[in-house]
Amino acid sequence: MSPLPSSRIKRVQRTALALLLLSGAINYVDRATLAIGLPLIRRDLGFSVVESGFLLSAFLWAYALAQLPAGALVDRVGARRMLSAGLGLWSLAQMFGGLVVNFWQFIAVRVLLGGGESPQFPTCARIVADWFHKRERGVATGVWNCSSSLGTAIAAPLLTYLMIHLGWRWMFVTMGLAGLVVALAAYGLHRTPVRFS
Repeated sequence: MSPLPSSRIKRVQRTALALLLLSGAINYVDRATLAIGLPLIRRDLGFSVVESGFLLSAFLWAYALAQLPAGALVDRVGARRMLSAGLGLWSLAQMFGGLVVNFWQFIAVRVLLGGGESPQFPTCARIVADWFHKRERGVATGVWNCSSSLGTAIAAPLLTYLMIHLGWRWMFVTMGLAGLVVALAAYGLHRTPVRFS
């Protein structure tokens, strides 16, 4: 790729970074839903402190274990498909979080959430490598990587607002629906370089 990208490539770059920033922020907001909703969830479903701890760690175990296969799949099938599929999977898991009625259902949903979120950062790295010249990759990486701080910063006020006004179940469903919209946008708007098409 030349150091001076064409207007088409610049448009692809801007769209890609906007999608990565948005999906990354949603990624981190979705991780926080259980922590924000836990007091009400424990009251409604009767979870113990120990069960709550298992719920909080289930996501992280699944997320960590899925990182390597997710990265391999990004290399094999391309970032566009994996970003959209991961977003879609974790958003469905998030929605199902609003429907659970017992501990094991919640564990399953949290594991699915962790697996679904695992392609996020590998796809970000791939998209930057695919579409940005090496002289631009530091800035591009800084843009998508700030989504983790942005998502964490907005999670507590946003989720608390949703929980107070809609209840904890609809907090999960609302965030899942938002993720599905972004998944469709990622699939429809992001472009894959010729070598992956």
